[in-house]
Amino acid sequence: MKKSKQTRYQVEMTEEQLRLVIDCIEDCSRFMAGQTEMTNCTARLDNNHELWNSLRELQPLVTPALGCGSSYSWNGGHCPNEQQRKFIAQTYYLYREMRHRLTTA
Repeated sequence: MKKSKQTRYQVEMTEEQLRLVIDCIEDCSRFMAGQTEMTNCTARLDNNHELWNSLRELQPLVTPALGCGSSYSWNGGHCPNEQQRKFIAQTYYLYREMRHRLTTA
């Protein structure tokens, strides 16, 4: 049987695992929008400030149409790359909805 893109899955995990997944999705969403610091991941490391500064140097490569320090909005608005814009919008919604469900559970 062929699966459609609308096939639904259910995954069981602990709250700690869910928080980790949410943080990773948020970092990916923000990275693609131009906030390249990967804050949730790098905050766990001793040299996080050095890493943030190095990762910020990637911003012009990720968002070449924007000025230094700029990023696309939550829905990827004005991003000229359709795949990037869609990724930003989908991952933003995903991590925000997951975090909301976690905090209201």
